[in-house]
Amino acid sequence: MSNISSIKQANAPEDHEGLWQEILRNPQVMIWMSNPQMQFVNATQPGLEFYGISLEELWVADWKNYIHPEDLGQVQQYYALALMEHPVIKQEYRAKKHTGEYAWLLDISYPRFAPSGEFTGYVGSIVDITEQIIREKSLKEEIAKISEWEQNRIGEDLHDGLAQVVLGISLKAMIMENKLKRRDLPEFLVAQEIANESSRVLGSLRKLSQALFPAELSQQEFCGSLRNLVESHSQEHGIKMTLNVDPAAVPPVPEQALLLFRIAQEAVTNAVRHGRANRIHVSLRIGYPGSNVLEVADDGIGISGDPRAAGGLGLRLIDYRAGILGAEIEIGRSRKGGTVLKCYFRSQDQ
Repeated sequence: MSNISSIKQANAPEDHEGLWQEILRNPQVMIWMSNPQMQFVNATQPGLEFYGISLEELWVADWKNYIHPEDLGQVQQYYALALMEHPVIKQEYRAKKHTGEYAWLLDISYPRFAPSGEFTGYVGSIVDITEQIIREKSLKEEIAKISEWEQNRIGEDLHDGLAQVVLGISLKAMIMENKLKRRDLPEFLVAQEIANESSRVLGSLRKLSQALFPAELSQQEFCGSLRNLVESHSQEHGIKMTLNVDPAAVPPVPEQALLLFRIAQEAVTNAVRHGRANRIHVSLRIGYPGSNVLEVADDGIGISGDPRAAGGLGLRLIDYRAGILGAEIEIGRSRKGGTVLKCYFRSQDQ
């Protein structure tokens, strides 16, 4: 009985009004309303205080002046879509506060219609999600650091441990080969084969350890590490791999270069392990103004649906590193039927 009573009490009209007034006063929620031309006609006090303007100033304000330049194009696309098709819109962007600082906002907007069906504008709610974005970025950086630490550890173990053991086997095999050869024993050919094979394994181990443990990468080291990556996968898996790098597109900051190399490394590994590719092409070039492009394309089995839906660790690491780099990842089918991954990024000096 008490439960039914509480439900009735919660659904009472006066409680709805009280809840609405509480929402309007909530400093964390900014509510706005527009006319059919998408001009602001009303906003709650938290929103006005966020921008540091009055309601009268809101009516004549140009909202484009408040949007971060890097997010303005996206917001304008949604603006045009709202005018033409009137969909529900959910977007994240940065806007300038009254302090002059930028904050990340989550804006969810709903179209309004008159009883006759005529479009009358939008009503939307905005929440400041800056702290959430900062926490997510911090978490991504921490995950990437753990992955980097683990790869470095494996690289060091290969270089300081296994590679030294193989080097010892190679040297002992060469000594044995010389002794057997001096005694004119045919078994020296077996020792020679062991020495040669050990040398090949040692070369592969060194390339692998360099790929796993590049520490910091200058522009020149980045190109060398990428060549080693392509050569080692080509030799190990028998895949035709090609590489085309424009040195001008290589990030000048070592930390950026390392992040980009790791993205290329994960993309190539995914193409080899999951894409069943016979050919892989890796390229780094200058793209549209202000943005460079890393591309990894293969002729494998391709993708179906959303590749992120499978939740693979490799792709998550690519996304994490791209987030730290401030890059955008685009994955789709290539013209040859395989998969193509593109990473659009800006160098810090651009």
